[in-house]
Amino acid sequence: MCGMSLAFNRELVGPAPISRYDDMWLVGQLKLCVTTWAFGVKTALGAREYKEDRLKQSD
Repeated sequence: MCGMSLAFNRELVGPAPISRYDDMWLVGQLKLCVTTWAFGVKTALGAREYKEDRLKQSD
């Protein structure tokens, strides 16, 4: 996730503590929200494993 593609209120959220690592800060804040509100997050791991399985089957 890229922080440049999201808009948020700097007064509400506050500045990123390290300006060059704003994407990492954003992901940390997102993880905190997801954990706090018990949301699920999907990743591409399943797709990667599925592709590897298909490659093995075609051999």
